[in-house]
Amino acid sequence: MPQHELNRRIAAATGESVGAIARLGFQLDGPATFTHLDDDLGPIDWDAEQARRRTNPARCGRGRVAFH
Repeated sequence: MPQHELNRRIAAATGESVGAIARLGFQLDGPATFTHLDDDLGPIDWDAEQARRRTNPARCGRGRVAFH
């Protein structure tokens, strides 16, 4: 999807102007030449991702939970 089409669709969904959306710099989550149908590039569950990061001992050090 070309950048101008992405900006237009986001503007239509949010009620913002296309210019405002363009200034914010939205991009697709994946390369423009994406062709792998089996890969999941759907919505990201940020609550689950944050919980996973907070409980990852490799990121937190000594098994402690790091809130950042």
